Amino acid sequence: MNDQNDYLAKLDEIERKAREALNNVQDDNDLQAWRIAHLGRNAPVMQVFSTLSGVPKELRPHVGQKANQVKLSLESSSDEISAQIRARGLE
Repeated sequence: MNDQNDYLAKLDEIERKAREALNNVQDDNDLQAWRIAHLGRNAPVMQVFSTLSGVPKELRPHVGQKANQVKLSLESSSDEISAQIRARGLE
C-alpha cells in the first residue's frame, strides 16, 4: 500500500509543479512551451504512462487512473489559459 501512496504522491507533485509553471504563462509562446514541457512526449506525466509496465500489477489501475486524471486536468487548465490569452488579445 505504501508503494501506491508513493506513486500517487509523485503524480500529485508532477501536477503541482505543472500548475505552478502554468501560472507564469503570459502568452501563446509561453503556453506552447508549457505544453511541450508538461504534456509532451517526454513530460513527467507522460513518462509515468511509459513506465506503467514496471508498476506492480495490483497498483497499475490506480496509478494509471491517477496519471490520466492529472493529464486531463492539465489539458483542461491549459485550454482555459489559452482562452484567457485569446480573450486578452481581443481586448
